[in-house]
Amino acid sequence: MLHNRKPKQRNTNFRVFWRAALTCFFLLILITGFIIADYNTRQVGFGSGSMRIEIFTKEDSVYVNMLGREQAYEMSEQLSKWTGRLWNVLPPVIRAMFWMFEGECVAATEVLK
Repeated sequence: MLHNRKPKQRNTNFRVFWRAALTCFFLLILITGFIIADYNTRQVGFGSGSMRIEIFTKEDSVYVNMLGREQAYEMSEQLSKWTGRLWNVLPPVIRAMFWMFEGECVAATEVLK
């Protein structure tokens, strides 16, 4: 008489752990490859010291440098008022992030001089 035996159950938790670990490892390798490729592409295409997109303001104008094309846009008085209102509506944390970035940009230009 044949007994209906259940197949030997393997440790499923162990298999799930290793599948998740390998998936995370492969994603980490993939993301690292993307970052390295992006860095090398920037050096080859634009030089090591330039950015692809630069946006900065001087007085009542906004200067945009996208992929080597420089353009200047004049800001009207009404647009200036609306941007000021939008700035006041932003949460303090986001405003602080912009101030920190602006400070880093000023410090970097001073160091490079």
